[in-house]
Amino acid sequence: MSVISLSEAQHVIDAGLAQADSAGVLLSISVVDPRGDLIAMARTDGALWRTPPLSRGKALASACFGRSSGEMTDNSQAPFMRALMEQLDGNFIPGQGALPIFRDGVLVGAAGGSGGTSLEDEDAVRAGIGQSGVGRMLGLGGWGSQAAGRRTAGLDANETYFKYAPIKKFRKNLENLENLKIFSWASI
Repeated sequence: MSVISLSEAQHVIDAGLAQADSAGVLLSISVVDPRGDLIAMARTDGALWRTPPLSRGKALASACFGRSSGEMTDNSQAPFMRALMEQLDGNFIPGQGALPIFRDGVLVGAAGGSGGTSLEDEDAVRAGIGQSGVGRMLGLGGWGSQAAGRRTAGLDANETYFKYAPIKKFRKNLENLENLKIFSWASI
């Protein structure tokens, strides 16, 4: 499995924190591998004590689904999501502020931020991923900033997550559950 390296993670963090600093935002940025295990994290001087675990939780959510953590916010109270948050001891945070990182169409990690507004967190992470040259960000629907009419760096509207094998398999498993009437897509 291809995974973002420590050096690459540090580049994402450095570029993201530079963008946050230029915006006057104090935050933490975490970078995780595709499984959600922490690779690197940094907290700016003066950022609140709670920002490191929140940034990691958002990155974990993004890595888990291979999509922006903000895309999961509307469904955060769905039984499936609540069960996942409970299973992961509250470390899974489906709130805006994290983005997945893809290399050659393969999920290699995710980066999450916390300390500013949700949009500021996501903007810092987007800048970190985009400026570091580590990988690309792909999207299906509107990421937070996209919904505001701004284009997300690296987004190719013709690409979808579901052409990639691990995510395609995950979607198929969810469709099987939906067919059994255990839950519907609207519930997650």
